Amino acid sequence: MSETARHTTPRLVHTLRRQGLTFNKYYVSLMTNEQAIQIVLENKDPSNAERLAAMYACDDILEADIDVWLSKDVSEYLPQFPDIAESLVEDLLKEDSISVERVANSLTEVSRSMYHYVKFYETLSSYDIALSER
Repeated sequence: MSETARHTTPRLVHTLRRQGLTFNKYYVSLMTNEQAIQIVLENKDPSNAERLAAMYACDDILEADIDVWLSKDVSEYLPQFPDIAESLVEDLLKEDSISVERVANSLTEVSRSMYHYVKFYETLSSYDIALSER
């Protein structure tokens, strides 16, 4: 079992059992978008970076479908984050007397959200990996 699967599977199993979901080797192909989103939302912390990552992960799951989202490499989804950062900087620069510290903190949060986005992807992927290794 992969390192990611070993650490995230127990929490996922608990979440999925609470939802009354069944387990079999075909689970991911049977997972609905709503179930995947619920897992993401239940596994996020209240930080701004994780909320941003969860929002984008949920949007991408709904747009692509969970099976397609998981079948692609996560790197295909990351280019949206520099676009988010550029848009954020444009908005911040429109404000009067914006501090360099606030711009830096905002860009750091976008960077952190990329990390959390990948972790959400790995969490959902690890469940698939764990089941396929049974």
